[in-house]
Amino acid sequence: MSDYQPILPRFCGPWAAALQFLACFSLIFHPLPLSSTWVDTDADGILDSWQPNHSGPIFTLLDLDAQSTDIDGDNATNEEERLYGSDPFVYDTDGDGLSDGDEIHLAIQQAGKAYSLTAWDSNGDGVSDFDDFHNFFAVTYPNSQLPDFPGTSY
Repeated sequence: MSDYQPILPRFCGPWAAALQFLACFSLIFHPLPLSSTWVDTDADGILDSWQPNHSGPIFTLLDLDAQSTDIDGDNATNEEERLYGSDPFVYDTDGDGLSDGDEIHLAIQQAGKAYSLTAWDSNGDGVSDFDDFHNFFAVTYPNSQLPDFPGTSY
């Protein structure tokens, strides 16, 4: 085994610095997409179109409604998803355990909760909106971070 070499030293040639520079340059001038968002395509001040990951196809509200008035089946119409800023293709945009429809109709409209459909812990107390809605305060999450258990969804 005298000819054994670790992997990394084999890739430290003179071209490695250039490759690292190119990678950093491309991330600075073409950053990775952060998230999907509603955008105002006709500059009238109303968010009217859904753009996944800040690139790719843009779906107008009419395009979405032509497919279904509730594409993700969460009981929130595409119009409601637009009004509340949630993702029309995701059942539970903020991952708090309440579907977007339940969060709009039960928590916000009926119970008067000040929940956000894009934050799993809307008031920042370390208790998810799901637990807060069901008055279950025994479980808190340190630093407002949900645990990462394989195969779970919140």
